Amino acid sequence: MKNLFIDIFQNPLFQNIEAPSIGKALAWLMAIGSVGAVCGFMPFWMQSIYFVALALSLGYILIGGIQINGRYFVLYIVLILNVLILPIDPVFNSKTRLLLFIIVTVVVSSAFTTMRAVVFRNMVFKNILILCSILVPISCLFRFLGLNYARMVVFSDMSMQEQVASVGLFGGVFQHSMMLGPIAAVVAVYFFFAYQSYGQKKIYIVLFIMSVLACFFSASRGAVLSMIVPIVFAVLSGQGDAGTKKKTKMIVIVAILAILPFANSVFNGIVEKQQRNVEMGSTFGSRHDKFTYRWNEFTSSPLMGVGFASIDPNGGDDYGLDGTIEPGSSHMAILSMTGIVGVLCYLALIIFAYCCVKGEDNTSARFRKALLIAMLLHGCWEGYVFSGGGFLCLLYWIIVGQAIDYKYLKKYGLFKE
Repeated sequence: MKNLFIDIFQNPLFQNIEAPSIGKALAWLMAIGSVGAVCGFMPFWMQSIYFVALALSLGYILIGGIQINGRYFVLYIVLILNVLILPIDPVFNSKTRLLLFIIVTVVVSSAFTTMRAVVFRNMVFKNILILCSILVPISCLFRFLGLNYARMVVFSDMSMQEQVASVGLFGGVFQHSMMLGPIAAVVAVYFFFAYQSYGQKKIYIVLFIMSVLACFFSASRGAVLSMIVPIVFAVLSGQGDAGTKKKTKMIVIVAILAILPFANSVFNGIVEKQQRNVEMGSTFGSRHDKFTYRWNEFTSSPLMGVGFASIDPNGGDDYGLDGTIEPGSSHMAILSMTGIVGVLCYLALIIFAYCCVKGEDNTSARFRKALLIAMLLHGCWEGYVFSGGGFLCLLYWIIVGQAIDYKYLKKYGLFKE
């Protein structure tokens, strides 16, 4: 077990880079604060720890100098003009939310390209994955133990076992099933590639299977899709040497054989949710209205959209008294909120991120590419891309940043084969 933790901490997928002690401490504070804030067993004030860590990390990065990525700079300018020019309802607090979004992306994504920023992001990314790679398998075990830390409103006569078994209610150690799903998908992809790095460590196959099960137990179709597609892509692309290809086939075959005996329990949540949507009139009935609202908002203001982190208050979609919204899709949200101008800036950034790892044939680059594909797919069904205070927003942009940072790790001579 001790060797396993050493392997997880020193896995070459992370690029273990030397850094100042204060940088290491802040990276752990960022990871613990952000992950802790979405754990159901943690106190609510963990969110405050996250914001404190974010502020300290911003200062730490700025000390290293200001060297901004042009693509992020253009996106920031477009978003700033968006909130200054458009008549956005004050209830949405767009200016404050934009400031938080900029701070988050400066800290965890590739907005700043100094060596200090690149190294710090790499450490934060590593620490977040380490924490999640522990919590996701535990969540899988909790399913079988009848434990569930998801914070939800349930009927008073519903037992814990009934909560765990109900579709969309199981979150394991996380606050919500919609949080467990994408995190489990990312961790499953991590263990898939970790096994390729440490083929002799069969425990990675077990952890991969547990993460896959946790993703299915969340009953999130978007998360399951974002887990399966990048893994299938990695298998079919046939990249890597003969040893890597053999390990890839091994982990997939063993996982399928291990899950088959529990297929009914594993797929029950996904099947039930799908049947529910078919009854609503379409395969994605639960998202259909959201997509329609977003499209109508875009057509009403195609050039600049209806405003950052906002919706049309008269469009029919619901929003909270504090201006919180659920767009239904990150990509549709960008289209409706920022229009054609914003989408073009966003696409330029995403295409650049993909190109940074596209032609590379080593495990670390393929790992980053797989995670990028996973998050882009999941973003089709969940609208957190501009939600700077949310963990999934941080996860989304740090993965985009890690794809881009692959280029800068090589530029600064920090990449280790």
